[in-house]
Amino acid sequence: MGPPQAIVLAPGRHFLGDPDPELSAEGRPAVLVCSICAGWGCGFISARIDIGERAVTWSDFGTTNWEWGLDEWTINPIDAERFEFDRREYAAALGFDKI
Repeated sequence: MGPPQAIVLAPGRHFLGDPDPELSAEGRPAVLVCSICAGWGCGFISARIDIGERAVTWSDFGTTNWEWGLDEWTINPIDAERFEFDRREYAAALGFDKI
């Protein structure tokens, strides 16, 4: 499931370059989280989100886990295709007039 709507939909900016610090690693927002706890403790799927002039692209997906003994995030790449969205439609889907 996706991250909580409170951080994703307007006025939240999780998918707009300002990810929630508890659900991101190295600037990469969580795009899929645990369906039971919706938190970072189980790890999450993160991605790079690039906001271009006409399109928003999600790419470089990875499983993202906190390594307790190392006190750092590990990101393991996932072989997945990138997603590209029309910028205006993306903004509207998140509840913004424009981004």
